This record gives sequence, structure tokens and C-alpha cells, in this order.
Amino acid sequence: MTARRRSGSFPRHEADLSAQEDQEESHARFPQAELLSGREERPEAPARQGAQAAYAVGAAEVGVKFGKAARLRRRREYLAVQQRGARVFVGDVIVLALDAGSKAPRIGITVSSKVANAVGRNRVRRWAREAFRAVAAEFPPVDLVVIARTGSTTLGLPGMVRALRSAAERARSIGGAR
Repeated sequence: MTARRRSGSFPRHEADLSAQEDQEESHARFPQAELLSGREERPEAPARQGAQAAYAVGAAEVGVKFGKAARLRRRREYLAVQQRGARVFVGDVIVLALDAGSKAPRIGITVSSKVANAVGRNRVRRWAREAFRAVAAEFPPVDLVVIARTGSTTLGLPGMVRALRSAAERARSIGGAR
């Protein structure tokens, strides 16, 4: 502190401090509040794992991560698959497949704003990605474009998996391309 005294309770120098350490005081308010509440103590549930940890486990089980290598990213890649790819109509989803000449299958997902609002479109995209993760091992190395149609919001994940499985069978039967 300075020469001006701000409060009489503050020591002005280290010589004014006590050499004895204070004993740790327990916070008396908390245990007493628990005793007076009249509630029984219940065991707490173990802490949950976060969404990222659960996602990482799921991706490791399937073995396919949905990184840049697993996606179609350029417009010309989409157009090449749409112009030259083999078409498979499965319910409310169209799957186009084109032989890629790469070592792993890649996917591109198209969901028009005519299909649903933003929430519905994102739901369909998530279903398509998860279905691709589940079925990617069944595909030869092809580029896929999944085009969702108006009724695809009612498919759910099992319907999307069925659609991609039938597209995988067709892609194997035609040799990956037409």
C-alpha cells in the first residue's frame, strides 16, 4: 500500500503480517444446507461423453470419415457424374454413379430448396452422409451424386441406407459406370 491509508484493516508492510498460517476452514454453509434441505442424497450419474467423442467412436466403427477425400467438391465433378453417370431411381432419391478411377468412393449430395425448408434439407443431407458411411465399403471406387426429391424428407436413415445399397448393387453390376 502507499502512504495514504485506504483502510485500517490492510497491513502496510510484510512485517505486519502474521507468521502463522490460517487453518483451512470448511465452508459451513454448504453441508448444513444439505442437512436442512430434507432431501436424500442420490448417487450422481456418471458424466456423459460429449457429442464429439460419440461421433469419433461411430466413425471408427464404420471406418469411413467424411473428409474432403470422400466428397465431390467442384461443380465440374458434379456435372461429369450427372452427364455420364448411371442413374438409379430409388423411391424419392436419384443416385448417379460414375467410374472415378480413384481408390475410394466419393459422394456429392444435392437437395433443392423445393424439397423442404432448411431444416428438412439438412436432415436429408445428414441421412445421406450417414448412409454413405454405412454402405461405403460395398461400393466400388465410383463418384456418386445423390439427388433428393420432394418425398425424401420422409425416408429416414433406414430408407436412405436402402437407397444407397440398391445403388451399390447397380454400380457393381454395371462395373461402376455406363
